[in-house]
Order: sequence, then C-alpha cells, then structure tokens
Amino acid sequence: MNYPVTRSGTKDSYFPTPFERTLFEVMINDRMFSSGTVLTCLFKLALQLINANSEAQWMLAIEQGLITADTTGGTNTYDRNLLSVDWQVATPLVLQDLNISSALETHGFGCTIANVGGTSFTANGLVYKRTLSATANVQQTANFALRAASSISTPRTA
Repeated sequence: MNYPVTRSGTKDSYFPTPFERTLFEVMINDRMFSSGTVLTCLFKLALQLINANSEAQWMLAIEQGLITADTTGGTNTYDRNLLSVDWQVATPLVLQDLNISSALETHGFGCTIANVGGTSFTANGLVYKRTLSATANVQQTANFALRAASSISTPRTA
C-alpha cells in the first residue's frame, strides 16, 4: 500500500501523512479561565497495531496555540474574525514517543495550566503518572487553544 509521506526535517526520514491526527482541540478564553483557576486536561489512549508484522513509533504532542483575530474590514468590535491559531510546535507542553506493537497498551496523558493572577501562568505536563514542569513553554495569556496531536514518526519494518 502506498501513502503520501511527510519529510521529517532535513533528514531522509519520512512518515505517512494520513497518520497525522489531531486527537482534540479546545478553545479557551479569559472569561472561562479567570485569575486563580487551574485548567486540567486528562486523557488516555489505547493503542495497538492490528494485522501488522512490524512495530511503529508514534509521537504525541500537547500544544498550546495563540488565537489571532483579523480586525480588518470592520468598524465595529463585533466585526472581528478568527484569523488563525499559531501553534507552538517547537515547544509543546508534552512531547512523548509511544512505541506500538501488536499488544494493546493504555497510555495516560494530560496537562495543567494555572492562571496565577491574570498575567502570569504556570504549566505542568502529565505523562503516565509523572508530572513534568512545562512552565517554560506556556503562553502568558488566558485566550488560547489547546490540542493533542500525533503522528507516526519512525516506522520500523520486521
């Protein structure tokens, strides 16, 4: 079976583009995420290769993106349109390799983001049952998007 592929960086490493997936995406605003609150996102993945004679490595990322608005074209404050979400791909809150085989395995992930006073934010990544500091990668705004995305990074053959 042939798949379109995406090149990984400048190396001769490719992965199947159809296996790039956004698992979920949530939009957060400052009225939802007021000062003194903590956003907690927890989820599990059950992964298994079926009818395969190889293993694969899947990359999971939890990313925070800045929401930008297009303010041109209107004179009223309600004329703004969503321009884009600028994902911080180089600095995700969580980045984890998952090795997948024919055995069904469950993996638990998540993150917490704390709004400490409205202009200061802290974050932790949750990988299995470990808490990892992600404060260096957190956006300093209460208006953002949060997503979990994945791709197969380096398939191996039998």
